Amino acid sequence: MRFAIALLLAGSLAPWPHLQAQSSEPQLHERTFPDYTGKPLEPRCTALTDMGLQFEPLVNACEYALAPEYLPNLVCSETIQRSARGSALDTIEAEVRLVDGVESYTSASANGKTSASPDWSGGWRSNALFGGVLTAVFYPKTKTKFTLAKDSSTSGAGFSHYNFSYIENLGPAFNVAGENPPMTGSIWVNRKTGQLAQLETIAHPDPRGRLQGYHSVIDYNFVPIAPLGLVLVPVKADVQACLGATCYRNVATFHDCRKFGTESKIVPGGVQ
Repeated sequence: MRFAIALLLAGSLAPWPHLQAQSSEPQLHERTFPDYTGKPLEPRCTALTDMGLQFEPLVNACEYALAPEYLPNLVCSETIQRSARGSALDTIEAEVRLVDGVESYTSASANGKTSASPDWSGGWRSNALFGGVLTAVFYPKTKTKFTLAKDSSTSGAGFSHYNFSYIENLGPAFNVAGENPPMTGSIWVNRKTGQLAQLETIAHPDPRGRLQGYHSVIDYNFVPIAPLGLVLVPVKADVQACLGATCYRNVATFHDCRKFGTESKIVPGGVQ
């Protein structure tokens, strides 16, 4: 799937001392992951099977990121609590659409007031959390390196925990404030069901640039979507970034997901 991510930074507030890590072990879900037995794996995912049995749960996360069967065309409501320097800025309500792997936004409002522009209140916008960050990790040309985390064998009631790193995203349009820094992070996968549970990503930008820090944690879970049944989707994202002397934090929740229809007009939400 090809996703776009736009991170539009604006405003001028004093900085937080540093970005606070928010990642914690995800909850265990008992829903069995969809079975596409007989369907050829994506080539990038096939390569992961050669790394040994311990990496088999990671194959499902790879397939979810790259194979369109796993995430159909959807419309979800998104609520974003935005803050800067620890102080609340506003609450954004919007609809996010995922159609053929491309995200767009519509029906935006800030603190209950309809907005024709997604650049609300001088804050920071974090888009495409449905897939952009995850797709960049598994995109073949990015050549991400994966390792089994040291605590994977003891991490909770049945999770496999993997670390990853890449030098440069060479996949679909995914940038952080116009920059494409090296990334490291962690992926948690339910060892029993193969379900992707959490993705954490940390940027390592050039200190001479405007981007001074980026950290995101995205949680995934199954939600009922008629008539599709239970579908694995992002349900919460905690995203923090610092540009120069300005730091922001957005906490987004996705809810009321439904099959894509034609009831709303699309407002583009790609790279700005």
